[in-house]
Amino acid sequence: AGLGALFTVNTVTGLWNLWESRDNDQGRGKRLLHSGLMLASDAGFAYTGLVLAGDAKRDIKSRDDHRNYAYYSMGAALAGYAVMLVGDH
Repeated sequence: AGLGALFTVNTVTGLWNLWESRDNDQGRGKRLLHSGLMLASDAGFAYTGLVLAGDAKRDIKSRDDHRNYAYYSMGAALAGYAVMLVGDH
C-alpha cells in the first residue's frame, strides 16, 4: 500500500509538472518521451503487483511472468530517467 501511494503521488506530481510546462517549447519532446516511459513503467508495476502477484505464489509460469513484467517496468523507468540526462540542460 505504501509503495502504491508513493507511485501515485509521483505520477500525479509528474503529470502536474508536465501540464504546467505545456507552454514551454524547449525540450518538449524529451519531456513527453520521459512522461510516456514513466507512465508505462507505472502501469507495468501496477499490473505486476495487482494482477500477476496472486498467481505467482502458486505457479512457476506465473512467477516468471511476474518477474519479467517487473523487469520490463524497471527498464522503462530507467530509460525514462536516462532520457532526461541526455542533451542540453
